[in-house]
Amino acid sequence: MVYFYVGPQDIYQPIFEQRETTEVVLPSGGILQVETLSADEVRVVSLMSTDPMDFLDPRYAPGNIISRKLFIVGK
Repeated sequence: MVYFYVGPQDIYQPIFEQRETTEVVLPSGGILQVETLSADEVRVVSLMSTDPMDFLDPRYAPGNIISRKLFIVGK
């Protein structure tokens, strides 16, 4: 018979792997959580929105790399 137990490393590993994220407010009111990759690129971590069209937009899919230029509001 084989017994499996969760050791401390298995429990706390996901906590230590968390990265610093930033929240970006979308025009629809939704919130994107992104992590910075470089000065002009971010990776989408998660999307929180009540607008179903935000979830259908492929730019906001988790894991997608997008340019910060999308977030700059022109004058």
